[in-house]
Amino acid sequence: MSTFSQTTATADSEITEKTVPYADAYAEKYDGALPVYTGYSAYDAVYMLKDAIESGESVDSDTIVSELESMTFTGTSGTLEFFGEDGDYPHDIKYGEEYTRGVYFQWQPEGESGTQSVVWPDEHQQSEYQAPPWQ
Repeated sequence: MSTFSQTTATADSEITEKTVPYADAYAEKYDGALPVYTGYSAYDAVYMLKDAIESGESVDSDTIVSELESMTFTGTSGTLEFFGEDGDYPHDIKYGEEYTRGVYFQWQPEGESGTQSVVWPDEHQQSEYQAPPWQ
């Protein structure tokens, strides 16, 4: 144990109301396996694209980009919005306190294999950081 890392979400971190149900459904479908760190972002991206296509009633790339620029999407990893074409960072994802962009977790002892326990940010913290035995 003791490994410390950053990821979009963990299977039991309640980033939004979608995080845990997504991880649970994934585990049920894949024999108890949990989503990898890119799984949450990929899941969110697919559903954002779906919503953009449906709201724009088109698969034209310019229409989709326009729809994505105007969208506020709550996914498994937090609130997602993009800068517009004239923004500071055109078409990039927005960052800031109002957006969740990941958690820092530590593998901590629990059961046979341990658990990814969020240690930061404070609003998602599940346990305190535990110094490894060699420190």
